[in-house]
Amino acid sequence: MEVALAADVSKHVEELMSYFTITFTVDPSGALLCVQQLLNALFGMNAAAQHTPIHSPYLSSLPFELHSLQRASPLSPSPHPLVDATLSQPLAVMEHWLDGPPPHPHHSPSSHKSPSLPRKQPMLSGRRALVVKPVNPVSSVKDYIAHFEPLVVSVVKRFPHTSSLLLQQRTLFLLVQLLQLKVRYELLDCNHTFLDSVLKLVGLMESGVVRDGEDLVPFLFQFLVLLAYDNSQLVSIPEVMQRCDGVMASGHSVDTFAIPALQPLVLNLFVRPGKEGSELETQREVVLSMLLRVIDHSRVMSLLTHVLDCFSRSSQHWHRVSGQILASLLNAVARLSLVLDSAESMATLYHLFSAMDPSALSVKALFVSMLKQPVLEGPRQLCRWLAVLNTALTLMRSLFPESTLYSELSSITLTVPAVKSEEVDVHGDTPHLHDDEAPSTRLAWFLLSVMRVTVETQLQLKCLSGPHPQPLLPHLLGRYLLLLSSLLSGEYENLRMALTSVSFPLSLTSAFLSLTPSYPLLTLHYYHLSLLTGGRSLVFSALQVCSASQAPSHRLLYHCLLPLLSCSGTSLMDTVPTTLIDRDRTTEKDTLIEQLMNSDFSNPVACMHALQLARDEGSVRVLPLLCRRLVTHPFSSISSPAASLAGRIMADKKVSSDLARELLPFLSGAGNRYPELLSTTQRLADVPSPAPPQSSSSHPLQFTSQVQAVTRLWFLAEVHDLCRNSCSDWLCGRVLARLSLSELSDLLQNPDIPKGLLEACVSHGLEVSLSSSSQTPHPLLQASSARLLDQLVQSQGPGDPSLLPPLLWLLLAQEVLSLPPLNEAAVSSVLAAITGGLQQRDSTLLLQTSMDCLSLALSLREIQSGIDDAWLATTVPLVVALAKGSTAEAGKADGSSSQQLHSALTHSPTHSLSPSLRLHTGTALLSLARLPSLHATCLIPPLLLSPGSQSPSEQVLDQALLEGEVLQQYMARSNTVGWLDRAQFEERWMQLLGVVNQPPPAEVLCRYLGQ
Repeated sequence: MEVALAADVSKHVEELMSYFTITFTVDPSGALLCVQQLLNALFGMNAAAQHTPIHSPYLSSLPFELHSLQRASPLSPSPHPLVDATLSQPLAVMEHWLDGPPPHPHHSPSSHKSPSLPRKQPMLSGRRALVVKPVNPVSSVKDYIAHFEPLVVSVVKRFPHTSSLLLQQRTLFLLVQLLQLKVRYELLDCNHTFLDSVLKLVGLMESGVVRDGEDLVPFLFQFLVLLAYDNSQLVSIPEVMQRCDGVMASGHSVDTFAIPALQPLVLNLFVRPGKEGSELETQREVVLSMLLRVIDHSRVMSLLTHVLDCFSRSSQHWHRVSGQILASLLNAVARLSLVLDSAESMATLYHLFSAMDPSALSVKALFVSMLKQPVLEGPRQLCRWLAVLNTALTLMRSLFPESTLYSELSSITLTVPAVKSEEVDVHGDTPHLHDDEAPSTRLAWFLLSVMRVTVETQLQLKCLSGPHPQPLLPHLLGRYLLLLSSLLSGEYENLRMALTSVSFPLSLTSAFLSLTPSYPLLTLHYYHLSLLTGGRSLVFSALQVCSASQAPSHRLLYHCLLPLLSCSGTSLMDTVPTTLIDRDRTTEKDTLIEQLMNSDFSNPVACMHALQLARDEGSVRVLPLLCRRLVTHPFSSISSPAASLAGRIMADKKVSSDLARELLPFLSGAGNRYPELLSTTQRLADVPSPAPPQSSSSHPLQFTSQVQAVTRLWFLAEVHDLCRNSCSDWLCGRVLARLSLSELSDLLQNPDIPKGLLEACVSHGLEVSLSSSSQTPHPLLQASSARLLDQLVQSQGPGDPSLLPPLLWLLLAQEVLSLPPLNEAAVSSVLAAITGGLQQRDSTLLLQTSMDCLSLALSLREIQSGIDDAWLATTVPLVVALAKGSTAEAGKADGSSSQQLHSALTHSPTHSLSPSLRLHTGTALLSLARLPSLHATCLIPPLLLSPGSQSPSEQVLDQALLEGEVLQQYMARSNTVGWLDRAQFEERWMQLLGVVNQPPPAEVLCRYLGQ
């Protein structure tokens, strides 16, 4: 019914309602769910009738949309993909979220005509029953209400006498639907017994005696708010607000009681208000005051965003309400009570600021509130403080020009609070500056001190062995560095000059280098910030440290810093100190040149050493070093100055034709990059210049085949080295996606490649295959899948447990893509690997992966056909023993595989298992129960199959299903197990039709008529 149209459903309303009325006695919750779906289909509230995506207005949306940024990205490949992935793209994504600088000139905060901040407008829509209005005419309700009224009346009468939470929720939900359809409430509850029960429940909730009351609060208040707008006038909005205030004062959790109770009020008073008037304004003021009492929570901030959107139609009201909300926010900031413990909550805080009237905002007031706490109690408070500072920097970038900011901060002493707790002890910072120091210099010292305190706190947390480190702190620090880079790249020129003059302390640089093994991207962002402020010497020092280290994180940082220098317009020659070869001044030049010819030029220090020597020497003796080793280097920051120096030597010095002929083979591959150097060498060698090749392509970037071969060989060698020594399999998987199928097959067959790389290759290959429009799998997925199957077949048994994670991705690819079916040997190896993984009881993660592989494998046709009784006799006891929390071996289990599985389905997985393992175990049990050989036994109600007894025949089962309790157990197991294919569904449906067509016993009929 979710995808059915109203015209199709309306023909069968009477018949469907008769079915639902009968099944209500067996499964009341399921029958009510079907009635709700029928109402959705009839009145255009299902998915088929909605033309816009449905989102909840009370959940903070994502801060940005990656797909919109990817559509705008150029199609040409990037010359520095690693730097783009780690630095440029995160910075571009953040600027895209902030919508860039405003197209209009900045205004002073005192101006009442200042435009609001650029922000992403959230959709003011919610759950279907909460927001979506019926598209069919309301008069059509009268045509169908007669069919719904008997069942609804019986449900309403049953509500006061049931303790089922699910039945109570669906009853309230059904009443909400009918009230939205303008059905008169008096027709459904003429004695008001249902309303009395609801009010009694709300009163008990205030006393805290209702079990699972947090699951009922949204439905109760949603019903009361809609009833207040009904013509019966049984409840008024002030009474609902009074009940909500009582729930807030009951001492329950704000997130689970107070906020769900406030949501329907905000929706009906601000988002979808009724008639305007003084009464509505008074009710809005009361609800606003209730929201401001619990403003610490991010969901309340989201609700206040909609309140501001409602008041933005009137500038006077907008300014007044913005001032009230800002004052409450500043008090919460001063107490550090804002719950900013996730990226979503920080985005919600920024959206709230962006919805305010800009004339009510003040960066000075925000900084004063932040600096009221001289000491932060632990890393959690530091995270909240840094989140507020990031919001202030975002406001600076989006709203306040630099001159206005300095005038507001001129009277504030910018100090960084200390962080002291049992876990960390980091002192604060108060820079001793003169009174006549420029405001930009004071702000620069403050920003550097914030960096120092945050990094030192993270380092102390990393050294702890007991308490868990704060996972949000690195995210906030990265966000802070990106915001500073955006500020310095924009209009804050004085701040950039101030940071250049004060320079970055060496202790801060050392602290970031210490973070490199855990968070290399933070170090990269720090050095990018130093480049923006002229700190090229810091980057050169980092290159020396990283080149001398073999740690994977240092290698990643080294490969990012080299192109980062060239992207910033800095030549490597500009960063080479003049004392680099002082230790070699006593060495003979020829000996030194010979040593450099045999050096490893993947090290930038060796390249710069050679360039410095060649520049100092400036003679013909260095031409072999330049042309053979440096001109052909893949990095243009090294090859370009080498080619320029070689060209000057050839033009100024006398070069023999023999030396030119010796150098010519090494320069032929660099002809397209440096054609002048190649033509000069050919002229000196008395070799005529060949005619330019006739190319069929007119593309200006077309390379010759020789250049492509040299570059490809170097690229393959670098990829192989990266795969062997990389710190990230994820990064290697994305690099390998650039290779062809044959190159991938050869590389993955190498025994030096780590086994963990297979998982990254299969998962990324599946991701690329799903995102492309081509129907064929990506070469990375084909090569890695073939290699994985070869390793599984070669293992000849349970195999290596490390092959299970990539096997999980392979099975998922087999299900969602049109891959060739697995052969018989591969099927046997997959089943053996899954069984071996289920025997690894010492690893919870491996057990979860094994059961996920089992669930996916049993959904594939080729694997179902390869399952035999021996495999079931081994695997089913393992899963059943795990579900029961025992360590019984497969051979010691009692009963057949089908009976063991039936018993495990009857008793849910034990609570001794972890929640995640319990979920995986339940899914594996259901997958086994859908197998054709086990399906029939698993559907038998427990009343008919006791332990050790034989399964009843089909005739006995059909006769037993006439009993209400047996039929209820059968339907429950049928809905739980489900079906695997159409044949199983049709067989079960025909069996139920046979039961329905049989006349019920006389005593059952009399009992039903009596009810």
